[in-house]
Amino acid sequence: MGGISSLDTNAQERIKDTARVVLETFLKQYVRAYGRVLLQHARLKEEDRKRFELAAAGKLESSTMPLLETYRLQERPKFLSRCPLIEGKLTKQGVIHKSWKERHFVVRPDFCIEYYETDQCYRLSQKPKGTIIPSGYIVNANVQDAQRVRLTQLAGKMNSVQDDLPALAQWPEFTFEIYHERRRCYYISASTMEEKIKWVEVFRNAVRNNKNYAKTDPASVAAFELAVTKCRQELGHWSTWSFGGTEEEVLVDMVISDLEDTLLGDVYLGLKGSLANRLKTRQQLMARLVSMVTDSVNMILEKMKAQEHMIHLETKDLLGQNMMAVDITDREMTAQLRDLADELLIPWIGEHVVPVLPDMLKLLTEKVDAAFTEARYVFDSKIAGLFDAIRADKEPLVKNHHDLLCTLSFNYEEMHRVIDKLKALEQILIGFREHFNDVQPWRVIYSVQTRIMKVLDNACYSYQDLVLKDLATAGDRSPPIAGLPVERLRLKEAMLVANTKIIGMLEDDSELAAVEFYKETFLSIIKPQVLRTIYHGVKPVTDSLNHSIPDSFRPVLFASDLFEALLDGLIERRVDVVLDALGKRVRLEFHRT
Repeated sequence: MGGISSLDTNAQERIKDTARVVLETFLKQYVRAYGRVLLQHARLKEEDRKRFELAAAGKLESSTMPLLETYRLQERPKFLSRCPLIEGKLTKQGVIHKSWKERHFVVRPDFCIEYYETDQCYRLSQKPKGTIIPSGYIVNANVQDAQRVRLTQLAGKMNSVQDDLPALAQWPEFTFEIYHERRRCYYISASTMEEKIKWVEVFRNAVRNNKNYAKTDPASVAAFELAVTKCRQELGHWSTWSFGGTEEEVLVDMVISDLEDTLLGDVYLGLKGSLANRLKTRQQLMARLVSMVTDSVNMILEKMKAQEHMIHLETKDLLGQNMMAVDITDREMTAQLRDLADELLIPWIGEHVVPVLPDMLKLLTEKVDAAFTEARYVFDSKIAGLFDAIRADKEPLVKNHHDLLCTLSFNYEEMHRVIDKLKALEQILIGFREHFNDVQPWRVIYSVQTRIMKVLDNACYSYQDLVLKDLATAGDRSPPIAGLPVERLRLKEAMLVANTKIIGMLEDDSELAAVEFYKETFLSIIKPQVLRTIYHGVKPVTDSLNHSIPDSFRPVLFASDLFEALLDGLIERRVDVVLDALGKRVRLEFHRT
């Protein structure tokens, strides 16, 4: 049994009980979240139906339905791109013999990382030597510093002094790590500091964007991620928690994390011997705990599937012919909760949010606007490069324009100017902690960086689509200047027309993406602190209201969700007020559907 054999029977039972409580809490929250997501999807579908009918009748403009803020650029279909996001040579340490060997690394469009023996092996479509699924990992640029921090934290939990720390391993000069405490870790070395900085950023983006869930339908993914957050909050963990991996891996990590916060501290203090021996015992203990918890997690995952099926059966009529009755009950409960919001939320926001939000948003918008502006310059440069290639009279390029345009997308090497602009946000966001202690600077920075890259890639794909459609319908048109190659003239003409259209769309979508980012950011900063502060005052009221919900509506309606929706609305409206004052609101007339 490894390290767990040193635990007494009482400790083992407490660990099992804690794991059971965490997983049962998660399952309860997942059932709630899944019903809630199905209701949201049904409402959006109904709104879309009404808008379509009004638009078909020419009555949408005069209707009372609010105008939608929608993106104008097309989104690239998932994994349509045939080219890797980035590829290149790095040196990797082996997992068994610890020898260092050069490998050709490729980041795929789904953000999985493959490595091949040589670039030739990749070109010949040979099987990769290995694949890294980065979801849930941490990429540390300084391996020794990261290891020192981990050892120091563990030494503190074991009541050891700094002098007891084991010697740190030595690494090649430009080494970084892709780290997870309970999964295989990867140690990789670049040839220069510049290359190291680039690849660290590349792999961090892969970690943020890779999803490795077994279930891929949007309702299940949204419900799972919401349930993880709500489960931790119910267990008293209000701080933001980064997670990733398969559903099984995420739930195992969540249980182990809760055990670390509750029970394992006492276990660590009871371990005997030198710190090095105690760390080894802890490693054995962790391996055994993961094995124990995994069995329980798999049982919960089976129950999840059964619950999903049951919820679909229960809500089939509810979200169809009885939707109006659900909405009426929703409005009635919300009306009852407004008094509680007036009593608890509005004074809190008035005291803690209203005085500081204008200055915070002003600082944030200045840097974010600069990053979006830089991104538009990058797009202009990319398109200018295409025009230069056409002017240079490269016949193969013109003849193969379809392949050229289909690979028109952004990679991380082209984003360095934008990333440099965003780095200035770190100190600003650290300063926000004076008012809201849930600020995580790099999480916020990565969020806006991801949005910018998404808008830019949508611009590339939309540009490509416009050019190719124009060329496809240009067969009967004569070239504007006689005597010059038809293919070249048509291609240049199509590119000029597409560029004119895309620039306006890019500006509008950048503005909308920025506004969504501001709202998302301040919700993530403010909301946990509000809920943590007023939780005990709200729970008795919402619990009481839940008992009044008709049994048939309980799969989709929950009083606490409605109260949080009121809170979301209050925060978003305050952000709107400040953005209006700053002149940053999206002009709705540009985003009509």
